[in-house]
Order: sequence, then C-alpha cells, then structure tokens
Amino acid sequence: MEQQNKLLTHYAAEVEKMTLLEERHRLSEELHDTLGHSFISLIMSLDAAIALLDHKPAEVKDRLNRLRELAERNLNEMRNIVHEMGDEGESNLYQQIETLAFNFRIHTGTDVVLNLSGTEPALRFQARQTILRVIQESFTNALKHGKATQLHLELRLSETHVHLFIRNNGKPINRLEYGFGLTAMKQRVEHLGGTLSVSSEAGTDPVTEVSCQFPLEGVILHVQN
Repeated sequence: MEQQNKLLTHYAAEVEKMTLLEERHRLSEELHDTLGHSFISLIMSLDAAIALLDHKPAEVKDRLNRLRELAERNLNEMRNIVHEMGDEGESNLYQQIETLAFNFRIHTGTDVVLNLSGTEPALRFQARQTILRVIQESFTNALKHGKATQLHLELRLSETHVHLFIRNNGKPINRLEYGFGLTAMKQRVEHLGGTLSVSSEAGTDPVTEVSCQFPLEGVILHVQN
C-alpha cells in the first residue's frame, strides 16, 4: 500500500508537470501568434507614418491616433485571451474574423475578401483560437514574406468539419520552411485531429494557399437547436 501511494504521488506529480508544460507551450503560442500579428501591423503603419512625417504632418497625426487605437485593441485582445482561457463561454467566431480582417485591411492597406458559410456552432476556446491564429499567421506571412496585395479567406462549416482556405497573390514560395509560427499553426490543427498544408503556384497570377480542416467532434460546447 505504501509503495502504491508513492507511485500514485509520483504519477500525480508527473501529470502536473506535463500539464504545466503544455499550458506554458500553449501560452507561448498565443503570445507569439497574437503579438506577432499585431506588431507587424504596427510596424508597417509606423514605417508609413515616418515616411510622411516631413511632408504631411497632419496625415501622420491621424495615423498615430489610429495606431494608438490599434494598440489599445491589441491590449484588450490579450486580456480577452487570458479571460477566455478560463472560460468556455460562447463567442461569435464570424464576428471575430470580420473584425480581424477589417483591422488588417485598415492598417496595412491589403485587400481582404471574406467568404463565411455554414451555421456557426458554439466552438470551444481552443478550436476558435486555432482558426483565428491560422488566419493571423497566414495574413502576416502573406504580407511580410510574399508582399501580397490581395487576400481571400474562405471558411466553410459543415455538420462534421471545419474547412479553412486562405489564398494570396504574393510572391510564390520557392522553398517552404516551417519556422516557429508555421510549426505552431500546424501543431494546433493536428492537435484537433486535423491537417494543414501550404501550396504555392507561380505564373501570371501567382497563388499561395494555406488550407486546413479538422473535425467538429469534441470541440463543440453543446448541440445547436
């Protein structure tokens, strides 16, 4: 009995350690994805403001005011993430995507087209965040690495699966490398039992596409009426 208790204590300690490591990894992914996306937008907007500083001070002032609003929204987003991590309450995913796309369009000048279809179920926090982070990372990479000017996002929610496609007209990828952001994005989707792939085609109308899908089983809070 004493030996059993020791083994159970050791097991409980190992489980706690694994849980803490998993949570720390999840937090690092959230911080990377959220802050990385936000800072790219801030940096690009600041670069544009600096370039205009000597010639159009009034426009620069307007840009700086909008940047302050963006920074405040990013702070609120971080607070919401911390809150939602401990709360599996419902959230409007479509509205979050529309807000994300609107802010990206406003602060980077990139043309973003959305196609959201299907009835939105009440998804758990992890599933919602996976979708949002895949979108953010794809948008950021398209602009940062591909210099894209157009983005097209298609999200299809069927009765059994989530299907997400993000296409851009940026510079084609010659050699795909999985850095921290892309690796974290892929791991998020695979953790939900799904797949993620990146393809790129050159030509007159180059297209780079990020596509992912994962099953809804296990990530819905309750059955919709």
